[in-house]
Amino acid sequence: IPDTGRNSHTKTLLLIQSLYALKNYETIWNNRMTYNIKALPGSKRNLLLWIIIESGIALNKNENYSEIAALIANGESFCHYVLHALAKTYLKAGDKSTALSILESALKYKPLSESDKNALKEIKLSIAQIYYENGKYEASLTRFYELLNDKSDFERALTGIIWCYLKMDLNDKAEAALKTLINQSPESSFACEALL
Repeated sequence: IPDTGRNSHTKTLLLIQSLYALKNYETIWNNRMTYNIKALPGSKRNLLLWIIIESGIALNKNENYSEIAALIANGESFCHYVLHALAKTYLKAGDKSTALSILESALKYKPLSESDKNALKEIKLSIAQIYYENGKYEASLTRFYELLNDKSDFERALTGIIWCYLKMDLNDKAEAALKTLINQSPESSFACEALL
């Protein structure tokens, strides 16, 4: 690929994606200051930011990731990925409140691709999980129910519903949800986990 104009952005991004696929996080992280992130157009910039943040997470780097995420192209494709990764850094630091705020702010951006839709589902699952961990079982239950109609998240959502019902001492509802999970997804690892 010639190293001119738009091709230089494509070349850089392909190199970084390849390094990420090879789990060469150290190289990505160490070279992050050399990337001309601001010159990248919206979705490409967001993709690069996400890869940098995820690389730092994989390396257990204690950095101010909000400085990296501040370069986000809001509303562009992959912005959900950047915000989800940023929230994970706050969760890792034990700051659930900030993580929840970041995740909820991501809900205002419309997904522009199937990939963005998948990231948005992960964000919604993370929000439900944080509510659960904070003892807000009804709020968590509401979020899990919102995800229940999506076949790709059915098992995780129903497992979350079961746990919420158990914490709320609604054992009959938990049992009914467990039976639904076992009947509709008997091969599911979530069904096996729920049985234990």
